[in-house]
Parts: sequence; structure tokens; C-alpha cells
Amino acid sequence: MTVNNVGDALSKIDQRTTANTDNITNIQNQINGPIGLVEQGAATGFITVGANTGGMSINMADQDGNRVVASVRNGDISARSSAAVNGSQLFDLQSEVRSINNQMSNLSSPNPLFNANDVPSSSDAVSHVANPRLKYLT
Repeated sequence: MTVNNVGDALSKIDQRTTANTDNITNIQNQINGPIGLVEQGAATGFITVGANTGGMSINMADQDGNRVVASVRNGDISARSSAAVNGSQLFDLQSEVRSINNQMSNLSSPNPLFNANDVPSSSDAVSHVANPRLKYLT
């Protein structure tokens, strides 16, 4: 486009600068929104990663192959949950398992009043256990 004076030239430059600024703003909004892999819902605040694309896994490794995902909130631990769990949840689970293991290790010997050798067969064992008058030792 040819202009014949400085005023028209400056006006055209101003129009192009405004158009470029608008285009840059639109690109930034798209990258931060629907065309980028990471998007935050305006109404909910939920952040999604790759919601509109395929893929079966997320690789968070750095150039050395190591990275920590930090500040993960407690995930739901249930049969139907697909939520991630965090270190404190695993620590609690480990503590519970350790406690159960210690309890199992500290179990006392079988009841000294009951002698399994006094029960001649498995069918007799059931009837002896079901009988409230069971004598443990004679």
C-alpha cells in the first residue's frame, strides 16, 4: 500500500500496531486457554492438562530423568477412585501396616486351655467349637 504523506504513513503504522497487539493478545489467550495443553476453567478454577488431546501417560521427567510432583492434595482412596495419592497418605498406610505387623509378631501362643489334639477330625472340630459346653482340657 502506498501512502503520499507522513500523516497517512503514521496512521497506517498505528493501525498495524493496533492489529498486531490484538493478534498477540488473542494468541496469548489461546495458548493459555483452549489451544494449549494446560487450561483453567474460568467458572470452576479446575486445571486440566491435555483434556482435548489423546495420550495414555504423562511424563514429568527432566533432562536427568528425575522430577518431584509436589503439593499434591490427599487423593480419594476407594475401590472406584482414580485419584493420585501423596506421600503423607503412603506414610500413614506404611504406619498402619507396620502396626499390624508388630501386633502379629507379638501374638501370644495359642490359648493354653485349648488343645487341638483333643479334636479328632475337622467335622468334630466344628461341632466342638459350636458347642458352648466345650471342655478345653480334661
